[in-house]
Amino acid sequence: MKKILALVDNQGSRFHRLISPLSDLPYDKFRVSLINSDSINENLAKNFDIIMTCWLNKMNLAKLSVLREAYGFQVIQDIDDYWKLPYKHFQKQSVDKALFRVEDQLIFADKVLCSTEFLYDKIKPYNENVFIRRNYVKEDGQFTTELNLVNDRKINIGICGSASHFQDWDSIKGQIDRITSDKEIQDKCNFVIAGYTKSEHWDRMVRMFSYKRNGEVIKPIIINNRSIKDYMTSYSSIDILLAPLENNEFNHGKSELKLLESSRKGCVSISTDLYLQKGYKDYVLVNKDSSYYSNVKKLLNLDYLNSLKIEFQKNLEKINKQQRIDYSLEKFL
Repeated sequence: MKKILALVDNQGSRFHRLISPLSDLPYDKFRVSLINSDSINENLAKNFDIIMTCWLNKMNLAKLSVLREAYGFQVIQDIDDYWKLPYKHFQKQSVDKALFRVEDQLIFADKVLCSTEFLYDKIKPYNENVFIRRNYVKEDGQFTTELNLVNDRKINIGICGSASHFQDWDSIKGQIDRITSDKEIQDKCNFVIAGYTKSEHWDRMVRMFSYKRNGEVIKPIIINNRSIKDYMTSYSSIDILLAPLENNEFNHGKSELKLLESSRKGCVSISTDLYLQKGYKDYVLVNKDSSYYSNVKKLLNLDYLNSLKIEFQKNLEKINKQQRIDYSLEKFL
């Protein structure tokens, strides 16, 4: 029986990359312990066969190397994002300070798991023992399926996510202005911002989704940031999800996780062809012939909107279930 220690924190990626797949492991073969920490001591290390961690932790690799030599455990590094952010990304300065640490961790690990082919190619020069383990979303707890068809209520249009998406949302400000200024859309829709925390960046998003009508400023519905224990409920409040991805290396490294999550709650996502390049087609595509604005206008037709909710959820559930089988963590341990 293998004993696994996973170093986790409260970020969503840790849930899908470590906490959830570790809970799928058969109990007769594995014993799993989770700690919210960036470091381990000798008393902990000597009791485990495998130590798993995600990127951007602050482990002391020199100390960990001594412990690994003494007790023979394996270190598995998991990474779900590209560690080099775009030039204008507001988190670039803080992440850049950790670049040396991320690359050192990749070299140090006995094995590296990642979620996309793009990340695989970027990691390979640092560690030959790298494998692609795609994301999946289990159907339990907050992840239970909801279709949320629109019949006798307004359509909810908005954004949902973390601060890492600010640059993507800013990239379609002109389209958001057209959407929020359109009288028909105003009549038939509510605007929603999910993931809000009090900050200059989030307040700018609130202003972006606010509009004036009859001399009154109408602000969007604001859903505060939620913990990893209940964040999926935010998607339940959105029917049309604006999910832009700028064409840069950071976004090329992203997985399809947002589509898998949002479809679970009946969202119809609108985005660029970057998801299509990753092999996923169950969303509304923005290209030279259609925009975010024109697609939203089409989705005001409730028969069309509800048909896509049903179709996308059905197709992505098939993908989700298959990936849970094909990319079970057990196969990589």
